[in-house]
Amino acid sequence: MITLGLAFWSPIVFEDLVLVNNQIETIPDEIGRLTKLQELVLDGNSRLSDLPLSLKQCADLRHISADKTNIPKEKINSLFECV
Repeated sequence: MITLGLAFWSPIVFEDLVLVNNQIETIPDEIGRLTKLQELVLDGNSRLSDLPLSLKQCADLRHISADKTNIPKEKINSLFECV
């Protein structure tokens, strides 16, 4: 299992985050701190089956690619629904 520590989520400006084929099992809630994130690419992480609701805090997020993961498309779509 690969874990991304708290230091990774410190106030850094990421616009694109590509985590392809890394055997990631979970995305921590701290990803919501990446408020300028526009694109998240998670392709090939077959052990990944969920995304944290904190992604809704990424107001600039426009696209999530999750091919070859176990994340339901409905879960991804729900992150882009207006409250």
